[in-house]
Order: sequence, then structure tokens, then C-alpha cells
Amino acid sequence: MAENESLDLKSPHAQRWNAVRDAARKGASCQKITSLARKRLYDALRKVQKQFKEYGVTTADFLSARGDTRALRNLVRQTKAHPYAELLVSVMNSHPDSAHAECLKAWGHAALDAVFDQMGHGLAGSDHFPSFFEAHSFFNRVRTGLGSDVERIATHLTENPDWEPRRASVKGAPVEDVTAELLPMSLVGGRCS
Repeated sequence: MAENESLDLKSPHAQRWNAVRDAARKGASCQKITSLARKRLYDALRKVQKQFKEYGVTTADFLSARGDTRALRNLVRQTKAHPYAELLVSVMNSHPDSAHAECLKAWGHAALDAVFDQMGHGLAGSDHFPSFFEAHSFFNRVRTGLGSDVERIATHLTENPDWEPRRASVKGAPVEDVTAELLPMSLVGGRCS
């Protein structure tokens, strides 16, 4: 079995977020970063769901064990201390009276916070983010832009713990092709004429 999906951006198991960080470092717009982060969020949570299944657990198992410290500890142990499982238990303990969907929504936001805080710290002091506060403000806007996606994921996982997170497709909307977008670029980074 491959290593667990990670929330630590220094880990090779969280490299999917590198494109978001690199685009922010190059000064991409908030809208562009939100679009990149949306894809990475769905990809990460889809992989997490797959890994949970490989360990024989679902998010519903965690939610049904709320309030039972021993059962939650056993579920985390069963996932080999999966970072997303540990985060889910932490969120559930912080929201003991919240509905299941609200816990899953808080889990999604907590995962984004973990990722974006690391990016903000790493990018602070750069040309586009002279201070941590500017980086934090920028990534907070990105997280806000992902709010409806986090809500959608939480709702679907509450209704069906076997649901695999996939971005909702808009009928007739073009599929984002990052490679095609980069074709007019020269090897030194300028636009080709």
C-alpha cells in the first residue's frame, strides 16, 4: 500500500499542492489559484476516501463513533494514523454537538487551513506576498472561494460515505487543460509570438 495522503507540504505525499504554491509564487490571480486548489482538493479527498476504504473504514465510521474516545482511537490506529483521520477526529472533538455534515465541512476547511497556512508561511517575504498577513489574506480568499465545494463534499459524504469526491461538471463548460494553457509560453517564461 502506498503512503497515506499527507497534509505536510514537505512530504512527497502532498505534492499535488505544489502547483497551487508555485502558481501563487509566480503571482497568479486569486481566481486562478482557487481553480487550481479546487482540483487538488477533490483529488486529495478522493485519494483519502480510497485509502480509508483500503483500511476498512469510512467517514461514516468515524462519525458514528463520535463521543467514544476508544473507538475513535482504534479507527485512527486502523488507518495507520492517517493525517486526515487524525484531523477528522480532532475536528469532531472540537464540534461535539454539530451535525455530521457540519463536522465534515469543518474537516474540509481544516484541511485547507493546514495546507494554506504552510503555503502562506513559505511564501511570506516573496515579491507577491511581502508579509505573512498578505499571504494569509490571499489564501483566506481562496478558501472562501472553495466554500461551496467543501459544503458539497460534506453533504455527499454524509449521504453516502462511499461517494468519491469529483468536481461537479458544468454541462458545456470546457475542461481545464493546463498543458494547453502553457503552450504559448517560451522556455524562458515569456509569451511566444
